[in-house]
Amino acid sequence: MTMATKRKWKIQVVKSSPYDVSVDGDHWWHLREPNGEIVAHSESYSSEAKARKTAKRVFALLDPERVSYEEIEE
Repeated sequence: MTMATKRKWKIQVVKSSPYDVSVDGDHWWHLREPNGEIVAHSESYSSEAKARKTAKRVFALLDPERVSYEEIEE
């Protein structure tokens, strides 16, 4: 498999949905395998900025050839 066709792992910053059991408005990050499975997640953060800052720190420790960073709302 060439680098162009390799699927990357993803670090995603997410916000809780109204249907989530966590406190509405909490944010956290996930590390997802290329198949979509969550293999790691953070504690919940009271602000998006704190979740984003921590996710970016984790991302900086990983290989950017294999991991991408994105922010989404769930």
